[in-house]
Amino acid sequence: MKNKPKMIKTILYQNPKHGFAILFPRWWKQYAVVDRQTYGNGNHQETFLSFHFRYKGKIYDPIVTIVISPLTGKAWRRYYGGSPVSFLAQHKGVTYGFLLAGELPSEFLRPDKMEYDYAKYGRPIRILKKLVSEVPAVVKSLHFIQRSKIL
Repeated sequence: MKNKPKMIKTILYQNPKHGFAILFPRWWKQYAVVDRQTYGNGNHQETFLSFHFRYKGKIYDPIVTIVISPLTGKAWRRYYGGSPVSFLAQHKGVTYGFLLAGELPSEFLRPDKMEYDYAKYGRPIRILKKLVSEVPAVVKSLHFIQRSKIL
């Protein structure tokens, strides 16, 4: 009997307001929580959807942030060029980018703030590093869905 390929169980995150969906590995469910911030006004509102690391009830810095911007083409590249935000897709006049976690949370530092405390925070550090390593595959799963109608 042939070996069946291992199926990765996923969770579908849908955002009808912004017209997209992303697949996350199911094991992320206990370690990620979503936070939404919107900046700007009128026709120029940017939304930042941050998927924060959660461990034992405490919420830390984002694992990844999805940036949703009305800027397109050259305007988007001019604004975000040289920044850590990477382009994902452009769809119906909206550009989607993402920002990966840069460093481990400062809460994981030793009291002297010089090094991370792997003895005390080894497990959450390993989990967070695994989450971050999976972000490229997660953001590639971005696809577009019907936007909800706002009255």
